[in-house]
Amino acid sequence: MNGTDLTISNYRSLLFGDNSSYTLNMADYSNSSITPNGVDVTLTKVEDFQDDSIHISKTISAGGAKIGYLMYNGFVGSFDQNLNNVFAGFKLDNITDLVIDLRYNGGGLLSSCAYLAGMISGQFTGEIFAQNIYNSKLMSYYHTRNNTDWMKYLFVSEMSDGTALNSLNLNRVYILTSKRSASASELLINGLAPHIQVVQIGDTTYGKNVGSITVYDYIDNNSTKNPDHTYALQPIIFKVANSAGFSDYSDGLTPDAGLLLKEDIANLGVLGEVTEPLLALAIGQINGTSARSAIRTTEFPIDNAIEDPKMLSRQNLVSEKQLP
Repeated sequence: MNGTDLTISNYRSLLFGDNSSYTLNMADYSNSSITPNGVDVTLTKVEDFQDDSIHISKTISAGGAKIGYLMYNGFVGSFDQNLNNVFAGFKLDNITDLVIDLRYNGGGLLSSCAYLAGMISGQFTGEIFAQNIYNSKLMSYYHTRNNTDWMKYLFVSEMSDGTALNSLNLNRVYILTSKRSASASELLINGLAPHIQVVQIGDTTYGKNVGSITVYDYIDNNSTKNPDHTYALQPIIFKVANSAGFSDYSDGLTPDAGLLLKEDIANLGVLGEVTEPLLALAIGQINGTSARSAIRTTEFPIDNAIEDPKMLSRQNLVSEKQLP
């Protein structure tokens, strides 16, 4: 960057410093060698930029199957309606199978996760999708008062504004993951698992099985936020479990047998294309053929070595529910 080689020790100061713009100097990768190619990309920072959570959505015809493919990069409430529109398109296309790509999704809102679960399924409305588990004292307090329903997140058929979910009523979903799949991404897998078949493909997930609430400086009992304070607290206060009570995945969720495949810098492919290694493996599973033999399986050399601060900030499951 700006003519300086990125290293483990300098990448944070170079990429995430106070400078308002910088130039990325690109390179070619071949035979394990990185060679500058003279291509420069200049970027300028802006405040409050929100990238679209829906990076790619398309229907793929392969081997007699009509496969809906969605690359979804963040459980962000402002994109819930767009997500519902994507599933309306999948319904119109009469897809037979669905691939959800969460490899770069670090999490977000639990409510958005529940909406996506309802769009994938649709036949479990009113049943438990996920439930919060607090410390033993708090759990005992609410159990003795028979007041625990607020801890549960149910499968729903509509959004909070009354918009009906475009549900596919599937009994199986394929989910692509990596070390950067965290929090709400893991909850989607864990929450659906007791209800439908979840085929996980890729790498073991991050391992974020806890969540938080946001605590503001309120100046009255009407939840009025202090306008002079621009910071808030977001303490971790609960673990999140599925309907079967399982929440112990702090070491990550592991892909199904034979479907562990790390991204390879020498063969990344093009996202959303049928030849991209992880998607190709999913299509092979759907069609009953093995795509694994044609895919390189060497480990991505910088796998999990350089963390993106934005991804780290998203690796938190946020609940809109406050303690009653």
